[in-house]
Parts: sequence; structure tokens; C-alpha cells
Amino acid sequence: MTRRPLDLLAALPPDEEPRQPGAYTALRFAWQRARLPGNPAPPNWFAPDGERLGQYDEKTNQVWLSTELANDPVELVRTIGHECEHARQHARGDWFNEASAAAAGDRLVLAWAQRTAALHAKAAASGTSRGPSIRLPFPGECDTDPFDPIGYLKLKTAPTPRPQYSWERNS
Repeated sequence: MTRRPLDLLAALPPDEEPRQPGAYTALRFAWQRARLPGNPAPPNWFAPDGERLGQYDEKTNQVWLSTELANDPVELVRTIGHECEHARQHARGDWFNEASAAAAGDRLVLAWAQRTAALHAKAAASGTSRGPSIRLPFPGECDTDPFDPIGYLKLKTAPTPRPQYSWERNS
């Protein structure tokens, strides 16, 4: 069971959440643009309450989205950018700032449009795909490891034992 923020009284059960596969992809894209560590949890959904379209829960590091956004992809991406800006502010220890979060949402809409246009152009140029394909990450501990540009050169081996003197051996 996912913990919900206390002021969201109308959280939806998982079987009533909208099927919006692009929401998690946009959330990952915004998370990476904000340079936040690891991969975000899939967004949780809540019933419209007339007050907000999204909310960032700093205690669980999760983004909550209103089901009003399910049919409006532009506003969905804008809200995800807004909430990821709040996540970035929280990670840096800054106060939440609605003006910078709104600007971050607008910037994400433009970046998302450029990214999807580039993916569609790449798919069209390949001649084998009608549209871009999206590969979701595999969860695991490697999501939080820092990037190591020469990690493939490092071999993981057991430490070499210290040589023993003749009087230390049991022979």
C-alpha cells in the first residue's frame, strides 16, 4: 500500500488509476533533467479535488497526479515538470517556490516536445519503426550508483591474501 500525503483525502486505489504509460516516461525524463538521483517511483494518482493537479510528497519522494490530467498530455507534462522542480528544491534543501516550479513546468513542455519530435524523426529515418519505442528501466541497486566512466575496466575480485611465513603455516 502506497503512503499518501495527509492532505490528499481522495487517493485512488491502483485498479482505478488511469492507464497512462507516458506519464512515467515523462516523469523519468523530468527527473533526469532535474539531475535527481536514481529513478523515480511511478506516479500515484488521486481523484480531482478542485485545488491541485499534482503534488510532490517529500517524505516518500513520490509524485502524485490528478486524474484530470489523463486526457491532457500537455498539462500532464507541465505538472510533472512542476512537481519535479519541487523535488529538486527539496533535494537541495531550498524552500518550495511556485514561480520557479511553474517556469520549470513550461520548460519541460518545450524539452518534451523537442525530445518526442527527435524520437519520431529517428524512427522515421530508420525505416523499420513507425514510431519511437520506449525502454523502461529495470529496477535494482544500480539505479542509485554514481556514474563511473571507466567502470567496465574495473574487475571485481576477491582481495589477495597476504603471503604466509613458514612458522605461520600449520604443516
